[in-house]
Amino acid sequence: MKNSVLFASAAGIVNSIALNLCNYFASTPETLQIASNISQVISPFVALLFINAYTKIDHPPALIRQEAAIAAAIKICRNHLHDKDATEEFKEMTRKQLTELMLQQQKLRVEFEKTHSYSSSLERSDSPQSAD
Repeated sequence: MKNSVLFASAAGIVNSIALNLCNYFASTPETLQIASNISQVISPFVALLFINAYTKIDHPPALIRQEAAIAAAIKICRNHLHDKDATEEFKEMTRKQLTELMLQQQKLRVEFEKTHSYSSSLERSDSPQSAD
């Protein structure tokens, strides 16, 4: 339900903007009618593109923290591999650890999505609002 409300809101906003822009570009009533009809057909698809882009940008904080932790660990492993004072035994263990971390990094989003369904970070409109 909430995803359809988000899409409907975006479609309404895009449609309103498109219809208002048609008034500036149409010189005759006939061209205004044609431009309005075309914009009403196209605006839901533009809204869908915006929703898809927003979904990709709107990452859950837990996922961002996990990605940052793995990226930091990979960076540390790479620094250790370049350390001239480190023993070969330590570097070999670090290479194995680096391989495991890189595999975790590759699988992180897939595994995260298996256990978490997407929910927008926008505030829900049907939730009660506090009167602070």
